[in-house]
Amino acid sequence: MPGLQRLHLTLLVLGALFFALSANYTALWFDEAYSVGIAAHPFGEIWTIGAADVHPVLYYWMLHCVYLLFGHNVVAFRLVSALGGWLLALLGYTHVRRDFGARCGFAFTLLVFLVPWSVRIALQIRMYSWVALAVMVAVVYGWRIAVRLGQAADKSPSSGPVPLAWWAALALSSLAAAYLHYYGAIAAFCVQCVVLVAVLRNRSQRNRGLRRWFLFAVAAVLAYLPWLFVVVGQAKTVSGGFWIAFEFPGTFAELALFPFNTPETMKLLGHEVGGIGTTEISLALWLLLLGCVVACAYAYGRALPNSVSFEKNGRKLGPVAYCLVVYLGTALVAGIASFVIHQPILFFRYLAAAVGPLLLVMAFVLTRIKQKAIMAVSAVALVVVGAVNYCTLEISAHDPTNDEGLAAYGVVCESAIRANGGGETLAFSDSEGTASIVAECAEGLPIIYTDPAEKYRAFEPRFVIDSAWEQLLDGYRGQAIFIGAEETAAAFADRFGGEVLRSEGYFHPYSSNWLIYSVIEF
Repeated sequence: MPGLQRLHLTLLVLGALFFALSANYTALWFDEAYSVGIAAHPFGEIWTIGAADVHPVLYYWMLHCVYLLFGHNVVAFRLVSALGGWLLALLGYTHVRRDFGARCGFAFTLLVFLVPWSVRIALQIRMYSWVALAVMVAVVYGWRIAVRLGQAADKSPSSGPVPLAWWAALALSSLAAAYLHYYGAIAAFCVQCVVLVAVLRNRSQRNRGLRRWFLFAVAAVLAYLPWLFVVVGQAKTVSGGFWIAFEFPGTFAELALFPFNTPETMKLLGHEVGGIGTTEISLALWLLLLGCVVACAYAYGRALPNSVSFEKNGRKLGPVAYCLVVYLGTALVAGIASFVIHQPILFFRYLAAAVGPLLLVMAFVLTRIKQKAIMAVSAVALVVVGAVNYCTLEISAHDPTNDEGLAAYGVVCESAIRANGGGETLAFSDSEGTASIVAECAEGLPIIYTDPAEKYRAFEPRFVIDSAWEQLLDGYRGQAIFIGAEETAAAFADRFGGEVLRSEGYFHPYSSNWLIYSVIEF
């Protein structure tokens, strides 16, 4: 076994340990709390509740399977995402190495374990590591099909019919990506468009290729048809108002900095290092990365005549161009959709769905440039940014103050129950973000929330949906606990004839939220 191959296998083993050990924490933020909450519901309810949200439900079904085996186990849920991230890294050994060379495959795997957003999605209880895996599988098989069709068009000795297994892998991975996230559906659509162009350009096998492309595409669409009816309703919800906002130049900066701009690399927890503040450190990191990107692009441009292509006669679509078509095409289609529905849906975090082809671009470029100095500086920059991201994530995830506010909620609940003589005691909130974290992580009273939106049923039974504040608070007597801002607690007290007895606030570093509890005597 060649030395690089052994090193690659060793990297995969170490990467598996890295992800597994890093996933060993129980802190949650709002989106993760949503995943944990909905995982406890039956498959049918997940479909119904998920239809009221803005994401497909395949990932939630996966989590429910884990829930049936391990119960409400946050670490087990997190390991599901870690497995998706590790399988993405494994593609570097099983597929990228074969198609683009051993060095490129090794670099791809290494980047999965280094690049901030790749690491973040592998440790978040969200669907992004799995959609990134599905999209990358589609990218690989789309490339293989396009190459084989190009070889046939050039009458290459290595040409031959495209194996049915490749078409099936492309269709299944595209379907999985679509059921995991809508950006996965967009990325898979971009891959399918490239394959269709390759089919149309192949005169000798055009009819046969079109039949197979159409057959598998139709099969995938039919399998997705049950969810397409849900998509229509979700599109109406999104067009009626969505939390994503477009800001100039902030939105463009976020998109340009992806995949390095995780919350961890951006905020650095506000710490100073040797008297140097967060702003200076962040600026230095981004300038270093920007210089590396420019230098790598220049060096690769000089080496471009030697890049891989699947067509002759001057028409080249190398791996870099192909992957950029998928990645940038995903952002472009999302941007066009934003104009069509008159509501921004282009959000940098969602581009994690297409992080695989972007990592392949980086791996391919780094292993093709000839200037060793540029390669070395770029590698150091990646390691530094990756280390900063990982260390900051570890600090925020394992900060003991994460548990202080959650433990305090249980104490406040017990105190209020005693003050009410053991009678019924109310806990309520107008902040779904903070209340959901408390509901999924803390012991204490169930939290009443009056927004009747179906999607919030994901947090039941710890998060109870009621109808209106008047029905909840009119006539209530005794102590109640409000989760939210002190000013809001005071407003509720004034409105319903109560008095705020005390308020306590605890910062939750992992979610960057304040958990504030107020005891109100009605």
